[in-house]
Order: sequence, then C-alpha cells, then structure tokens
Amino acid sequence: MNRLLLVLILVSSVAYAGSGDSEAGALCCGTVIFIFIVIAIKEAILKNGGRIKNQIEPTDGQNDSPADSSEPLPQYTPPVPQGYRSGFYMTVLPRLKDMGAGEMQCLTVLITGVINLPPNMLTTVFNLYLWDVTLGEEKDKRKPVLCSIPELQMTGSQIFMWTHMMQMPYANSVMNSWTEILSVPVDLLTFPARGERKLQFALSIAPLGMVQTPAATATFIYSYKSGSLGYVDGIRMRIKAEELGLKYAAAVGAVDGSLDTVEKTLVRNWMDTRIESLPEDMRADTTRSLSRALMIAERLGTSIKPGEIEMLCEDIANEYPIGSFPKGDLYDIVELCMKVAAADGVAGPEELKLVDRIANLLGVDSERVRQLSEKILPVNMHSDKDINSILGLDPEWSSKQTKKHLREQYREWSARVTHSDAKVRDQADEMLRLIALKRAEIDAES
Repeated sequence: MNRLLLVLILVSSVAYAGSGDSEAGALCCGTVIFIFIVIAIKEAILKNGGRIKNQIEPTDGQNDSPADSSEPLPQYTPPVPQGYRSGFYMTVLPRLKDMGAGEMQCLTVLITGVINLPPNMLTTVFNLYLWDVTLGEEKDKRKPVLCSIPELQMTGSQIFMWTHMMQMPYANSVMNSWTEILSVPVDLLTFPARGERKLQFALSIAPLGMVQTPAATATFIYSYKSGSLGYVDGIRMRIKAEELGLKYAAAVGAVDGSLDTVEKTLVRNWMDTRIESLPEDMRADTTRSLSRALMIAERLGTSIKPGEIEMLCEDIANEYPIGSFPKGDLYDIVELCMKVAAADGVAGPEELKLVDRIANLLGVDSERVRQLSEKILPVNMHSDKDINSILGLDPEWSSKQTKKHLREQYREWSARVTHSDAKVRDQADEMLRLIALKRAEIDAES
C-alpha cells in the first residue's frame, strides 16, 4: 500500500488560519512567556513526521491521559484502535525528545484512522488548539494555553494554535499506525494556574478554503501536573518580567549609541503582542506600565556611556525578582535582546558580550543561549568572529572536553550541509570551517 511521508514542520501561520477562533483571544487571561526559540529549537522542536496512508472521515475520539506528567516519561505507543479503518483518532503522549541539545520533556501528538476529502480538494489545513478545561469544557469556562514559540501562536497573541498546510495524495486514505505530527516542549507552555490541569487538544483537518467544515476532527483530554506559576496566578509577575525585558532590550540597542528606528519598532512590537494577549480590563494599565518602562530605558540608553551599560544591566537585575520568573519569560528576554542586536544585520562584539552577560544575569544556561544564537545571530552576522564564542567553547575546559564538544558540533553541522534552506547550508559550511580551524589550533598546541 502506498504511503506518503508526512513531514509536518512548523511554518508561519497561514492567513486564513488566523481567523479560526476569534473568541480565543478574548478568553486569554494572561500575558505571555517567552520563548526559547528560539529559534534554534524551531527546527528541532518539530522533527515531526510520519507516514500517512489513505485518509480520515469526520469523527471524534476522546480519551484520558495514560500517564501523569510527574512520573518518568514512558517511551511507548499505544495500540491502534480497532475502529481505525472507519474513524479518526488522536492521542497525546509524554515523551523525551532530542531537540538538538539534549532531551526535553514534550507532549507529542499522534493521529491514526481515515480522512475523506473531496476528490478535487486535496490541499488540507491542519489546525490544532490547546485549551485548559480544568474548570469545564464549555466555552465560557475553558482557558487558553499560552506558548512561547511564534510558530505555535494564534496571530496577534501567544495563545497556542498550530497550523500546517499540506497536499494529500488521495481523497480517501487510511493511516494504519499512529503517526506523530507535533511535539511541544512543556517548558514553553504556560497554563492558567499551577497544579493538576486538564488539557484539551482539539484537532481539525479541512480542505483549503473550507476550514469551517472539516473533513476530520478529534479531541483528546490529557492530565498534566504543572509546578510552574500560571498566568492567572502570577499575571502581575509576568508584567514585571516584560518590564525587565524592555529595559534590557533598550540597553542592548544603546551599546552603539542609541536605539535606532528599526530597533525601536522591534521592541515596541514585542510589547504590543504581549499587551494584546491580556484580558481587556488589564490592557490599559499594562500599556501604561510597559510604556513607562520602555521610556525610562530609552532615556537611560541615551544618557549613559556604552562602557557603563553592563553595570546598568546588573543594577536593573537587582530591582526584579528574577528567581520567581518562569523559564519561558527569561528565554523570551534573551531572544528579544538577540533580535535587537541583529536588527541592523551586523552584531558587534560589544552587543554580543552584553547579550551573554544579560543571559548570565537571568540564569539562562549557555546551551540555550547557543541554540538561540545559531538562529538569530548566525556566524555570518558577527562583525568580529570570536571562534570560541561562536562554537560555544568554555575557556576553562580541558583539551579533552573541548575536542568532545567540537566533535558534537561537527556532527550537528555536517548534518545540515544538505539542508533545503540555502542560508542554513551556508551557515553549516562556515561553522564547519571554524571547527576545522579550532581543531588545527588545538593540534598545533599539543
């Protein structure tokens, strides 16, 4: 039987998908968390794939989670439902996934069953929503789950929504095994509150132009125990984290004199997106609070000497309870600072040094910083190519540790030299060149 390799990678949300569920924006009760990536994790997050065979007729499947998130993550796949040839099913499993820099706890979505499409409408749209239904599944009780990954956000907010468009091979096809379509790192999700949560995954598959009349739908209820502060629990705390992010972003922009127009636009768009994710009754006060924080940061940036900015960042850190901020918020701040450094197309050594210092002040580990930097600040953007910094080498490492790290980097970048994206191929070539130079340097010193 014929099979189609289903590679569901993250792509920017298509325009019509943004018109999906307008009430979701109104229901959002909180502001946002980063993001890690991040962007270095963008590709790795969705090493999704699977084989699809024949398709899926409209039907719902709903089950309870097979495992609590507090338990060790099982690497198993449940049996395929007996009725898969006449229905469509979805399941969600906790899994450890390799995101390119070690394993991360993820929620992995798998599907199986039948899809029936009109013969002349084989271009399909996958839409996946994620709701917190701890208080009930009714529209007035469910709450959105926030996500820090831009590709997994509803247009104009940080509410979780995954959209993917693909061409199906047949009008009537069936998947006779579970097919993984998406894995989301749990650290990048923010729930309304901490504690025991009931998460509703809602998937629809529809022909292009017929999003409101899907050919297949499924829902799945997953039980998850969150130990992190939720956006309802700590909405004021998240606003403080956003204030901190604006100040640090302004500091990075001021390293070369002051925030230019491009940098200001980038920072203000970041602020506006977070304000739009708040309940309407909080937007006015939050706008005033964040605008004031940005104004103060911009003024400081124009009045302080570049050499004193790092000290300013240290003083700013002491004003905020950084240890109370969720990891996602901290990743988000580092990502914003990197984007400001990259705004003019060239990242100078002072900007990069300050971004590293900010990441250190926030307690973001070096591996996360490297992942972000690979995507936001590729090697050809560095005006001063510090090989040790670019390759993520610690000067305190022994020769053995350095060689081990270089081998890992070589394996990672050599796998990208045939990437479909020319920019990724170019960066891979340059990184391999730098790795070779560093290896030669170490051999010469031996």
